[in-house]
Amino acid sequence: MFIHNFKYALKQMIRNKSAIVWTLIFPLALGSIMFVAFGNIYNSDNVFHTLNVAVVKTEENENFETLLDELSKSEGDKEAILDVSYLAKDEAETGALNGDYDAVIYEGTDITLGVTKSDIQQEIVRSIVEQYNKSMHLIEDAAAKDPTKIAAVIESISDYSAEYAKQDTTTDGNTDMYTNYFYAIIAMSCLFGSYAACEFSEKMSLSASELGKRRGVTRCSKGLQAISTFFAMWIIQVAVEIITIFYLKAIGVHMGDKILFMIPIVAAGTAVGNALGTLIGSVPKLSQGGKTGICTSISLGLCVMADLCAGGVKDALEHAAPIVNRINPAALISDSFYALNVFDSYNRYIRSIVLLAIIAACMLFFSYLILRRDKGASI
Repeated sequence: MFIHNFKYALKQMIRNKSAIVWTLIFPLALGSIMFVAFGNIYNSDNVFHTLNVAVVKTEENENFETLLDELSKSEGDKEAILDVSYLAKDEAETGALNGDYDAVIYEGTDITLGVTKSDIQQEIVRSIVEQYNKSMHLIEDAAAKDPTKIAAVIESISDYSAEYAKQDTTTDGNTDMYTNYFYAIIAMSCLFGSYAACEFSEKMSLSASELGKRRGVTRCSKGLQAISTFFAMWIIQVAVEIITIFYLKAIGVHMGDKILFMIPIVAAGTAVGNALGTLIGSVPKLSQGGKTGICTSISLGLCVMADLCAGGVKDALEHAAPIVNRINPAALISDSFYALNVFDSYNRYIRSIVLLAIIAACMLFFSYLILRRDKGASI
C-alpha cells in the first residue's frame, strides 16, 4: 500500500502546476533578475585587480623606480599590484580623467600623487606613496643623526613593507556578500514547498475535504498515507532545488563546487517546507485560502529575515538576537550554503542542517497530533 500511495502522490505532485510555478519557475526567474542586477557588483567593487598607474617624471628618482619595478612583478597566480606607464604630464592627466589610469604619480625628490576620485584603488596607490615618503624621511633622519643606524632602519622598513604588501586571505571560499541573495532564493523555494504540502494535508482531513472522507474509510491507515505522501513531495522538492542550484551555477552565480554537500542542505530545507505546509494544512476550521495566506506570510517573513530583500538583516539579527537565526529555517538554509562555501570546517554547516532536521521533526510531530485527533466527528 505504501508504494501505491507513494506513486499516486508522486503523480499528483508532478501534475500540480501551482507547486511547480512557485517552487521552480518563480525562483529561477527571480534568480535571473537578481543576477542581472547584482552579478558583477562584487567583482567590480571588492576584488583586487592590478592598478593602472601613470607616472610623470619631474625629476629622476632611482629608488622610487626600483620600488615601482618590484610592485609591477607578478608571482605565480598572484596579480601584479601596479601596471606602470611613464607618460608626459598632459597625457597622464587626460588619461586619468578618462578613466584609463587609476592615479597619476609625480616622480621627483618627493613623490606626490594626483587622483581623480576616491575609492579603494586610489587609496591603495595613496598608501604606497605615503609609505615610501615616510620610509625615505626615516632613512634621511637616521643618516643625519647617526649614520651607523641606517642599516637597522632599512631592515625594519623592509620587514614592515613585506608584511604590509603581503597578499593574504582568511579563506579560499566565496565571500561575495551578494551571493547571500541567491542563498535566500533557494531557502524561499524550499519553504514554498509548504503550498503543496498544505494542500495534500487538507485533502487528508476527514472534516476538511470530500477526498479526506473517502480516504478515511480505506484499508490504508492515515499514518501510512501521510508518510507516503510526505516522501513523494519531499523527493520532488529536492529534485526541484537541485535543478535550481545547477541553473544558478549555469548563469554564473558562484555557488561553489561542493555539489554533493549541497544535497543535504536542500533535503533538510525542503523537509522543513513540507513539514510547515503539513502543519498548517492540518489545522481545522481554516479555509484553503486562509491556510495558503499563512504559508505565504510565514515563508516570506522568514526569507526576508534571511536577506532575501535587503542584505545585512540576518547579520544584524545574529548580533542582536542570535536565537532568531537558530530557529529561522530560511536563515539556517542560507547559513548552510555560506558555511559550506566559505569555511574549511564543517561544524557550522552540520549545525545548521541538524537544526533544520529538528525543526522539521517538531512540525511533523505536532501535525501528527492534530491529524490523529481528526476523527470526523463533525461530519
